[in-house]
Amino acid sequence: MAKQADLNVRVNVEVTVIRPGDTALVRMPRDTPRVQLETVADRLRERLPDVDVVLLAGVDGIDVYRPDDVAGDARP
Repeated sequence: MAKQADLNVRVNVEVTVIRPGDTALVRMPRDTPRVQLETVADRLRERLPDVDVVLLAGVDGIDVYRPDDVAGDARP
């Protein structure tokens, strides 16, 4: 007979907001196969047509470079 249990989970996440005109720097592990890199770039460019996508092999994560943004500017 199965027992029932309550489970409370809290998840904290950081979200990167990407806007049209941004340059998305997508960091990928160094050993990522070239085909996978190209697939990731193609999918991002398809979903974010107004964003420049740059893949950087050797690290993982995503940052956004916004050259016209002033430090501390909290634009929506």
